[in-house]
Amino acid sequence: MRPLLDSLLAQEFAWFTIVVRDDCSDDATLTIVREYAARHPGRIVLLPSPTCTAGAASNFAALIAAANADFIFLCDQDDIWLPGKMATSFAAMGDLVRTWGHDHPLLVHTDLAVVGPDLQPLSDSLHRYARFDPERHALSDLLLGNVVTGCTIVANRSLYANARPIPAEAGMYDHWLGQVATALGEIRLIPEATVLYRQHGRNVVGVRPAGFVRFVLSVQRTIFSDATFRVLCAYCDQADILRVRYGARLTPRQLAQVSALAEVWTLPRRKRFVKLWKAGLRKPRFAGNIALFLLMLRRRDQPKATQGSSLPGPSSPRRSG
Repeated sequence: MRPLLDSLLAQEFAWFTIVVRDDCSDDATLTIVREYAARHPGRIVLLPSPTCTAGAASNFAALIAAANADFIFLCDQDDIWLPGKMATSFAAMGDLVRTWGHDHPLLVHTDLAVVGPDLQPLSDSLHRYARFDPERHALSDLLLGNVVTGCTIVANRSLYANARPIPAEAGMYDHWLGQVATALGEIRLIPEATVLYRQHGRNVVGVRPAGFVRFVLSVQRTIFSDATFRVLCAYCDQADILRVRYGARLTPRQLAQVSALAEVWTLPRRKRFVKLWKAGLRKPRFAGNIALFLLMLRRRDQPKATQGSSLPGPSSPRRSG
């Protein structure tokens, strides 16, 4: 926690307040936060903690629900921000505001440098490390995967106000914010690492380097476990909420795509994959589409996913506390 707070307070851009909500952690988080709050009067606000651990997704949803600023950044206790993170992100956000105005939902996100538990460098780019395309910002792309890493986000008031409350069906807040931003507003990527993205055994959601091991694990999850199937079901539930909340504001093409995913389990097995494909919903790689085809042949009989589901893929590592 101390490295994060030190990196926030060392930002080149200094006009901001740090808002903290502790999710019933059993370590020294609260003691450290109160210590820093005493040393930096007016800079740190500590929100009331829940009565019991609710999970990282729920904690971030509560922080976003309490937000009341023109712009918000989101971070986690293990993040370390590079000194120019806020200034760099605000410059890009300023460009978007000048083009679209404050009333347009806007989101900026960046690359990250991947490091180990002791900050040993693993890669200077998460995007290259995991081999995914962070420019895949269309709603059709984000319905079946996430490229927006939460700890790099800056969102304007219009975006987070439109996106809240974060629904229980949303696996993680960053995926939901990305979907709302691309559906109703604009997203911009800064292809520059602004955060040290720490990987260790306690990550709720982490990332593996692209390669044979990740491929084998993906095949295993698809064929021999329900993990990837649960993720897909969560994506479908999330699409249903998008349709209900924002259907009247989507383009006809977007509405057709959201509806196709939300309604896919009502179709006979042989028609599901074809329905998604015709709607323009597909994975970026051949292997991913084979996996999607196989998953579409399964029967869904479990209840809807709940908030806090860990969605494998390039998303930020979230830990409560």
